[in-house]
Amino acid sequence: RLYWDVSPRCDDQAGCDVGRHPHPPLAISRLDARRYWYEYSSFAQFPHIHRFSSISDMLHQLVSVDLSKTSSAMKEFNDLTLVRAAAFWRSTARTFLLPRLSEDR
Repeated sequence: RLYWDVSPRCDDQAGCDVGRHPHPPLAISRLDARRYWYEYSSFAQFPHIHRFSSISDMLHQLVSVDLSKTSSAMKEFNDLTLVRAAAFWRSTARTFLLPRLSEDR
């Protein structure tokens, strides 16, 4: 599977049509643009993130969530992501750099 960042609203396999973005990536001065691009952030996409709907919900979660378990799950995900990312970039470097190095000789 190829690597790319996708919005939760996009197909997991096919990705998104880049022409469909309603806001340029760096134009985040408007609240609606920030809300839109937030969906692409690690905060919105990574697993094991605890979300809360109110201050009281946040306070309840602070005393009831097993943060050690959450931290371990996050570390496991990060370790796996690092391995996959390294493999992707190694493959990409081979694909694009090795032919150029051969041509330069």
